[in-house]
Amino acid sequence: MRPASRQPREDDLPKSLFHPLIIAAALSILLFVGACQPPDDDDIPERAREHFERASEAYNDGDYAGAISGFTAVVDIYSYTRLYPLALYRLAYSEYQLGDFDGAAGHFARFISEFPEHELIDDARLLYARAQSERGRYYEAAESLGALASDPDNRFFDVALESFQEHFAVLDRGEKRALLETFAESYLGAYLFYTLGEEAYQRGDLESAALYLRRLEDHPLDTPYRTAGRELLTEVNDKLRLEPKVIGCLVPLSGDWAPYGREVRTAVELAVSRYNAGHERKIEIVAVDSRGTPEGAELGLRSLAEDSQAVAVIGPLSSTAFGAIIQLAEDYELPLITPAATEAGLAERSNYAFRNAMTYENQCETLAEFCSDRLGLDRFGILYEDTAYGEGMRRAFREAADDNNIDVVVEQSFPLEAKSYTSECKVFRRQGLDGIFIPAHQPHITELASQLVFYGIVAELVGGNGWNAESVTRMGMRYVEGAIFCDALYLRSRDADVQSFIAGYRSRLGSDPTFLAAHAYDCFGMLAWCIDAGALTRPELAVELRSLRAYPGLIGETHVDADGEAHKPLTILTIVENEIVEFGTSFGGY
Repeated sequence: MRPASRQPREDDLPKSLFHPLIIAAALSILLFVGACQPPDDDDIPERAREHFERASEAYNDGDYAGAISGFTAVVDIYSYTRLYPLALYRLAYSEYQLGDFDGAAGHFARFISEFPEHELIDDARLLYARAQSERGRYYEAAESLGALASDPDNRFFDVALESFQEHFAVLDRGEKRALLETFAESYLGAYLFYTLGEEAYQRGDLESAALYLRRLEDHPLDTPYRTAGRELLTEVNDKLRLEPKVIGCLVPLSGDWAPYGREVRTAVELAVSRYNAGHERKIEIVAVDSRGTPEGAELGLRSLAEDSQAVAVIGPLSSTAFGAIIQLAEDYELPLITPAATEAGLAERSNYAFRNAMTYENQCETLAEFCSDRLGLDRFGILYEDTAYGEGMRRAFREAADDNNIDVVVEQSFPLEAKSYTSECKVFRRQGLDGIFIPAHQPHITELASQLVFYGIVAELVGGNGWNAESVTRMGMRYVEGAIFCDALYLRSRDADVQSFIAGYRSRLGSDPTFLAAHAYDCFGMLAWCIDAGALTRPELAVELRSLRAYPGLIGETHVDADGEAHKPLTILTIVENEIVEFGTSFGGY
C-alpha cells in the first residue's frame, strides 16, 4: 500500500525562523510534498515498504515520534532503495518538530549533501537553517539561508533574505567576511555590498563604504543595487576628498622588537609634525602595536583599516609579519609599505604591497656598480658569515656581480661561533682577487681583515652596512683602512636635510637614528607626496605610489618600480685614518 497523495499543509514549514537573539519574519510558505511519493518499484523489499508506509501514516497524522522509528529503519537499513531520499527528509523534519535540533540538523545536512537536485532541496535548506539557529549555530544558519537568498527567483527568497539579514547581524567580523566572499558574485553578494556600504557610510566609515561600493561597481550581475551603489559611491568619494587623512604605523611597541618599533614611530611622528606645520591639509598618525608577530600584525591592520580608516599603513617590520598580512591589505585595498622587511619578492605579491627598505639587493647592486664602474674591480671572492644575513647578502652580491661584469671566483662561509679563520683565509690565497666581499658583523669583520693581511692576501675589502660602526675602526685599525661599504644614513653627512632630521630625532628620543628611522621617515614622505599629488583614496594612493618618480627623499632621490620596490642611492663610505667618511658623493641607485 502506497501513502495517499495529500494536499500541501501550512504546517509543513515552520512559520518563523527564530532563536533567543532574533525574531525573524513570519513564514507563510507551503511545502510541496504531494509529488514526493515513493515510486512503484518491485525491487523495494516488502519490509522496507512496510516501515515507510507505517511511518508515513504517522507522519501525515502529526505523530512524529511514531514516524521516526520507521523512517530511521529505511535510512539505516534500506538506503539503497528509492525510498531513502524521502525517508531521510521526513526523518529530519520529524526530529525538528519534536525539538531534536541536533538530529534534524544532521539529517538535513545529509539530505542536502546527497541530493542537491531533489525537489525538496530548498525546503531542506530552510529547515536546516532553522535547526542550526535553534542550536545557536548562527553562521551555519546564515550560510544555508544565503544559498536560498542568492536567487531572487527562489520561492523562499523573501523570507530567506530577511532571516539571513537577522542572522548576519549577530555574526562577528570574520564570519561576516567569510559569508561575503562565499556569496560575492551572487545576487545576495550585490545586496550585501550595497547594504554594508550604506551602513558604513551612515556611521561615518567612508573608507569601508568606498571599499564595498567599489566591489559592487565591479559585480558580475546587473542588479538594481549597482545603480544605487554608483550614486552613493560618488557621494562617498566627494566626502573622502574633504576628510583629514590617517596613516597607520603598525610596528612592535612591546616585546623584543619594541626598540625598533619605537625608532620607526619616532621617525614617522617627526615627519608628520613637519608636514602638518607646512600644509593646510593635515595628516594624522595612528600607531598600533603589532607585538612583533603575524597574529598581532593582522589584528593591528584590521583595527587601522576598520576603526581608524587609515588610507595607508607603514609597517610591519619583519618579513614574516609583513608577508602574513599582504593578502589582508589587498582585501582592504589598503597600501602597506614596510621600512624594514628584507625577504626577496615580498612587494611584488600585491598591488597594495610596497617596500622602502635597505634590502640585500639594494646594498649589493650599489656596491657592485660602484666597484666596477668607479674602482675598476672585476675579480672578487665572497667571505660570508653562515647566517641568513650572510647567505642573503652572498646571493644578492652574486647576482649583482653578474649584472656588472664582475667575476666571482671563490665563495667561502664561516660559522658564527668561529674564533679563527685560518682555513677560510687559505682558500683565498693565490686567487689574484681585486676585491673580497665580506657581509658580516663585529667582531668577525676586524678579525677577518687582520688574518687576510697575515696570509698575504691583498685585495679591496667591501662590505654592507654592518661595517658602518665605530667598533670596526676602533678594533680594525690599519687592517680595515680603505675598506668600501655603504649605508642609507651617515650621521656626519654634509646634507642639511639629513642633519635636520638627525637633530629632530635626537630631541625626541635622545639617541641617534639608524637607517631604519631614515627609511621610515621617507615612507611617510612618499605617502604624503602622493596625497599632495591628488591621491585621496586607498586605491588612488596605491596607484600613485607605484608610479612615484624622483621623490626627493632623505636618503636620496627615490622611485618605485612596477613591483612596488623603492629604489634610491645609498651612500658609499670608506675608512680614512681610522675614521669612517663619505667616499665622495652618493653613488648608485638602480
